[in-house]
Amino acid sequence: MKIVKRYLAILLALVLVLSVANSAVFAVETKEEPAGSSVETPTQQTVQTQGATGSAPEKFSKYKYSEYIRDHASTPYATQRFTVPANTYLPEQSSKVTLDPSFEAEDAKTFAALNGLAGASIKTEEDSTVVWNITVPVDGLYAINVLYYTAKGKMADIERSLTIDGEQPFTEAGTLIFPRTWKDHEEGIREDVHKNQIRPESVEVPGWYDIDCRDASGNYGDCLYFYLTAGVHTLKLVSQREPMVINRLTFHVPEALITYADLKAQYESNGYTQPKDASLEDNTTQVKVQAELPAMKSSTTLYAEYDRTNPAMEPYSYDTIALNEIDGGKFTSPYQWITWEVNVKEAGLYKIVTRFQQSTKDGTFCTRTLYLNGQVPCEEAKRIRFEYDNAWQVKALSTPEGEEMLFYFNEGVNTITLEVSLGEFGSILDRVDTVVYELNECYRDILMITGSAPDAYRDYGFDELIPDTLKTMEKNSAEIKQVVTDIETLVGDSGSFTSSFKTLVQDIDTMTKDPRIIAKRLQNFKSNLGTISTWLLGATSQPVSLDWVMVSPVEEKLPKAGKGFFAAVKHQFMMFVASFYMDYDDVGRMPDNEDQSEKKNEITVWVTTSLDQSQILRSLIDNNQEDLPCKVNLQLVSGATVLPSIAAGTGPDVVLGVGGSDPINYAIRGAVVDMSQFDTFNEVIKRFNQNAIIPYQYEKNGVKSTYGLPETFSFPMLFYRKDVLSELEIDVPKTWDDVYNCIIKLNMNSMQFGIPASTTTAPSVTMYGTLLYQNGAQFYRDQGNGRAVSALDTAQSIQLFQQWTEFFTAYDCLVTYDFANRFRTGETPIGIADYTQYNQLSVFAPEIKGLWGFTNVPGTMKEDGTIDHRTLAGGSASIILNTSKHPEDAWAFLDWWTSTDIQAAYGLEIESILGTASRYNTANLEAARRLPWSTADFKAIEEAWGHATALPEYPGSYILARYINFAFMDVVNSQADPGEELLDYVKMINEELVRKQDEFADIQ
Repeated sequence: MKIVKRYLAILLALVLVLSVANSAVFAVETKEEPAGSSVETPTQQTVQTQGATGSAPEKFSKYKYSEYIRDHASTPYATQRFTVPANTYLPEQSSKVTLDPSFEAEDAKTFAALNGLAGASIKTEEDSTVVWNITVPVDGLYAINVLYYTAKGKMADIERSLTIDGEQPFTEAGTLIFPRTWKDHEEGIREDVHKNQIRPESVEVPGWYDIDCRDASGNYGDCLYFYLTAGVHTLKLVSQREPMVINRLTFHVPEALITYADLKAQYESNGYTQPKDASLEDNTTQVKVQAELPAMKSSTTLYAEYDRTNPAMEPYSYDTIALNEIDGGKFTSPYQWITWEVNVKEAGLYKIVTRFQQSTKDGTFCTRTLYLNGQVPCEEAKRIRFEYDNAWQVKALSTPEGEEMLFYFNEGVNTITLEVSLGEFGSILDRVDTVVYELNECYRDILMITGSAPDAYRDYGFDELIPDTLKTMEKNSAEIKQVVTDIETLVGDSGSFTSSFKTLVQDIDTMTKDPRIIAKRLQNFKSNLGTISTWLLGATSQPVSLDWVMVSPVEEKLPKAGKGFFAAVKHQFMMFVASFYMDYDDVGRMPDNEDQSEKKNEITVWVTTSLDQSQILRSLIDNNQEDLPCKVNLQLVSGATVLPSIAAGTGPDVVLGVGGSDPINYAIRGAVVDMSQFDTFNEVIKRFNQNAIIPYQYEKNGVKSTYGLPETFSFPMLFYRKDVLSELEIDVPKTWDDVYNCIIKLNMNSMQFGIPASTTTAPSVTMYGTLLYQNGAQFYRDQGNGRAVSALDTAQSIQLFQQWTEFFTAYDCLVTYDFANRFRTGETPIGIADYTQYNQLSVFAPEIKGLWGFTNVPGTMKEDGTIDHRTLAGGSASIILNTSKHPEDAWAFLDWWTSTDIQAAYGLEIESILGTASRYNTANLEAARRLPWSTADFKAIEEAWGHATALPEYPGSYILARYINFAFMDVVNSQADPGEELLDYVKMINEELVRKQDEFADIQ
């Protein structure tokens, strides 16, 4: 027996040694190796990963533009320029390209202006590919200028990716932005019935524009340069978003800007002087334009806002909404610009003065680039600083050294454009972005050895297992120190924002000097790295609020930035008085027009969203009054007021945005109208995924009725990191069997697969329901006439419940976690989340842009070889209360509200005001198609949409998720038997369902 035990011990030791060795080898061997490219460099990496739909592997470059330019530091700029007419494309290698396209009627006049240009144009669709053979005359670095027309699309900027000779030269070439141009609607600012000013809608200015290809991040500021050797090359533009018309591509090197000193000398040699009458007090030559009244702008999010906190604002009001500023919170992203027109009385040299507020970037400045009549006048005009101060400021545009700049204005109309830029911070942010990405890779390397719960007292031998990782950390520590020095030199102070950098450096230096304490400091390292990531996101933002812009001669006195103490006290007192009579819930209601005043009926519609969203809906109602049969009184209310008002019988006609279970809860109490009684019902519901209507349907006396219309619709999708999965050689899973293999590989590297789980604070049955539906099972056993019991007592349901809980008991998936953060760091490089998570990741994690994707939730393989990808979905609805005196008019309103045109317009306007993070998850599929999704992203969403289904509702349904959650937590936390726990709770679920269904059996 002793000999047997001895041999068993030796065998066990060998297994442990081999296991550790395997981990070490795997950790080292999965480090990325350089791959070849069209430009051979030691740092370029081309990564392949399986596509979302199982097609050919995607190719993307992790080779950044900063590395590309550094590797070509000795390469000269091109000495010749050449042009490639768009109509010389290669038809056999291109797709969805139209030669010499005919334009829509409203574009015909603009298109005619192209007659003076050489060659026919081509139109490329939002999912097209166009290829040219180009003949390069000489070796060198070239900028690529594109002359394009902004064809009608989804209101988003046009996006393309570029490859040369089949390779993406650097990461940034994967996202080239060609912006659209906008202006305020010609009707301008309007007033509602309470004299509140209502911002005008933004309308596109279609036309021909030429722009040098630039990086989407704004880190580099100038145009991108591409290295081309003399000879023939193949250039490909692949559509990522929106259609566009292209006339030609010009390869050139832009002229260098002169300095301000040279510009002054040039003005002097031209004889330019200040206006002659500038000193005459009764004949001012100052020209002021209100910032909220731009001539043109680059984004629909740049719109007039109001500030009632300062009595010096123009225009001023203490009791109504007066639109008087461009809010810095909107005017903040690189390449956003606003153009104003100024009518100058006399030609001459003037300074440009702004009243602005920059109260966000404490200890530093924000940057703008100045364009005067469409041109940047000098090098210093690219880096105009707006310094920090809590108060509003009035200052002239100056050089970075503080010298006020004078510019020559022609007599008559001139244009002034301010464009958001990162200035000197651009290169710093690019370096920090690289540091964050590389240190996240180091963190994952360490995690592969320690696991998610490292033993602080164990010596893992990091210096032997991952020596290259430690060297990378040392390199990045030195880079962070240099970044801190450069920031302090730039801003002239060691601001508080650099403290997080110094803390991270201390962590790294301590860990690399003594690798034995890495496990102990790992959580601190992760936390401080997350702080730097957050700082990076905030540092890219450049918020500057503007009240007005002025052109002023040097001698003229500038207005003060504030009104003084007593004016401020008076202003606060008057605002206090106004708070007693202002009706804030009715802001935005427009006076009735002639057609509207003739309508006899009026319905009241309650909306429980934000003020911005309610004002968008109010604007849509006002602008489409001819499509509505009655007057609509829209009111913004708190969601908590809906239930009490229904119980008291004092509710409105229509409520928008109620929860998914509310329509049936109200219906069984006889509080809402059956919508299936209306003549157009069958036509209206064709707009939606038919499964989205399931929660709002209820059978009574053999008749199925519908008590709500879908408004929003959400469903889970599988998100994955392309770069991390490629490193680990993991394919994107299609089935649950693939998921198990994926989890095993992830766990070997101390990473997790993300799967939604129930918690005590947020009961959820999404994944359990997904498994049930994919295997043909159900939550309920419908008994007809609005009655049902749980169907979870079958052997199949119990087996699927066990399968669900085993993700957490046997495969170490996390029950609670922050998906966005862990996905960003790569700790959870693949996971299931609601598809609206896309919005957060697009804004929250810019450093992994282009390195992630999403696809169908893994499915269950059927006997015929097909895969069932069904998922459990949810959403919100609109209802009509049975107390409505005009139910037909209320139905007509919902017919209008859920129509494709209105839902699309609402979604586009929300995004134009609140940004990409608020993209609307409309339940109308055709309306969703019109929102500014990229072609590939919407293709994935549309496919997942078809697999989504919703959970039916019965009296007492609320108990289902609650008790399944209890059973789940007992199994996961207390190691209870899944079958026994589920059966125990199914009994209680059925008791509650029967009790509630008996209670409401006699209510019609």
